[in-house]
Amino acid sequence: MELLDIYLNESKLTRDKDFDSGAPAQTLRQQNKLAVKADILGTEDNPDDKSGLLRALVTVGLRFVSSPDQNDDKANEKPVVRAEIEATFCALYRYSEEMTDDEIAEFLRFNAVHNVWPFWREHALRVSAESKLPRPSIPLMKPKG
Repeated sequence: MELLDIYLNESKLTRDKDFDSGAPAQTLRQQNKLAVKADILGTEDNPDDKSGLLRALVTVGLRFVSSPDQNDDKANEKPVVRAEIEATFCALYRYSEEMTDDEIAEFLRFNAVHNVWPFWREHALRVSAESKLPRPSIPLMKPKG
């Protein structure tokens, strides 16, 4: 596999209009999201050519939620989403040999997410700072063993 490009494909920020930037960060919890899907892109019409392009779409996100006060009558209600940042990055790869579905899934789970992760960290930290959201906790991506 050869990594050809990584770019931001889609991004969104939502923020509760009553979100208090000065509220203590301890009153919020961070929830994270990660989803990956891939497409095999068309290659030349040569059936003997085993190479092609793989497009991985990695969607990552986080949201800040507040929980109802445990001493409140509303303690059984769902958490309230105060702000959310989500982005989909496209990682484009060229492969030289055909791969099975299992090989593609394994590659996506480890390599595509690992390749996109620094872009996600920078994006989320920048957007949260620009929109006066709490600084999210996004650790360095560690290889799974």
